[in-house]
Amino acid sequence: METSTVLSLAAFAGLITATPGPNTVMLAASGLAFGVRRSLPQFAGILIGFALLLAAIAAGLQAMILAEPRILWLLRLVGTIYLLWLARRLWNAASTTEAACSTPVPLAQALVFQFVNPKAWLIAIAVVTAFAESATSYAGQAVLCSLFMLFSAPILFAWVLFGAAIRHVLRDPLASRRLNRCVAILTATTIFMLW
Repeated sequence: METSTVLSLAAFAGLITATPGPNTVMLAASGLAFGVRRSLPQFAGILIGFALLLAAIAAGLQAMILAEPRILWLLRLVGTIYLLWLARRLWNAASTTEAACSTPVPLAQALVFQFVNPKAWLIAIAVVTAFAESATSYAGQAVLCSLFMLFSAPILFAWVLFGAAIRHVLRDPLASRRLNRCVAILTATTIFMLW
């Protein structure tokens, strides 16, 4: 893979991963509610799940989606329902630890969520489409997926750190409730990015 392609992939991964979406909002909320250490399984689940999704699309799943557009519509619907459920829980939470639930999102649940997260699908399809010429072989696709994950991981982790950093500021229950409601609104607004 040429240096210019790697740099383009790094820039794309950085920009697309930094924008708010379901994964970034959930990671920030987890960092806020549980701190960095307890958010690591969710972080790992997102990375592993997205890597598997990206590999599946690179291996040909994209053709199936293009042949049957209703699949993408169904993914958007399921993702929307999940995000609305999550936003409602955040809105009604009295404290940051109550916001996500009594335990952090487990690795397996975060991994599976990638397969119903329409933004993850759209990003994966965009990556495979934009860099298809550089990934014509299985080895090229493996390199493409690995590099994208390498460039995305620090930015996703920064969302966990951001949540954990503001955790110590929010000792006041009223401030905590207000932040939960702001995160709930952000979570709900990410739905518009899916459609």
